Amino acid sequence: MIYCKKIDKDYSDYTASGLSRITHRAGSPWSMTEKGKPIKDQLIFDQFTKTEE
Repeated sequence: MIYCKKIDKDYSDYTASGLSRITHRAGSPWSMTEKGKPIKDQLIFDQFTKTEE
């Protein structure tokens, strides 16, 4: 539940297109996946388990 509150706090002010820009940045799982193909679980795992520097 703590994660849900943080996600809501951090991203609730973004529009759908704003969220899309964030998730499709260069180096993201979405940018590294061929259009129309499924995103590999490992890419998503790696993206969201990075430590913040």
